[in-house]
Amino acid sequence: TNGFILFFFIVISSLQFSAIKRDIINTLWKKKLGSLENKECVVTTFIFHRVLTTVGVLDPFSLILDFNKVWMNFEVWRLFTCFVFFGPFSMGFAFNLYLLYNYSNAYETSPFSSDGSSRTDGTSADYCYMLMVGASLLLMISYFLPQMILGPALVFTIVYVWSRRHPNQPCAMFGFKFQGQYLPWVYCAFSIIIGKSPTMNLMGIAVGHIYYFTLQIVPVMYGYNLIQTPKFLIDTFNAGQYSYSYSA
Repeated sequence: TNGFILFFFIVISSLQFSAIKRDIINTLWKKKLGSLENKECVVTTFIFHRVLTTVGVLDPFSLILDFNKVWMNFEVWRLFTCFVFFGPFSMGFAFNLYLLYNYSNAYETSPFSSDGSSRTDGTSADYCYMLMVGASLLLMISYFLPQMILGPALVFTIVYVWSRRHPNQPCAMFGFKFQGQYLPWVYCAFSIIIGKSPTMNLMGIAVGHIYYFTLQIVPVMYGYNLIQTPKFLIDTFNAGQYSYSYSA
């Protein structure tokens, strides 16, 4: 039973942040329980994960990132579960769910295109690949700057890339109005005010900027296209013609 629960947790974790939730999770939910929006599925699953650890069904220490146990004990699920475990119920937990609820869905509807087509709006395949790139970069950073939980950092990566995608989008917080490009920094300041360390936020912002710079600036300034959505993702989401080519 415990093995099945852990397997289920790993599978859901690996799908959690990707647009596959729309094509698989939401489809299965509609067949079994009726219609439910994608972002509600995401939040429900995060809360479900948190409840399992709270009641003792899952050991939270088996979910955090520990490279020693990944290499020595082959506990590879930690590379996935560290992105969907936000820690105990708290203001920070609720804040991260709020950001995920709003900006994951908002960015997925109109992400940067990285599939090689001429369109300016990307697809769910591009969004999924952005998350894969972001998660990989966060894991690399965590190898040198140890962090046990990376979910909040990936959420801030989404927020940062969204802010670059919609820099002039009007935003407001507690009556204070500002443009979308300042959103990550406003939320970062808010996190500090409520007593959270800004480390995760800054990691997410850094990774988001690396992704944005590599995707949007490097091809224009240096002529290299270093980020391309893999064909298998484009085929999975029926996202269109795969025509990306590197240029020197």
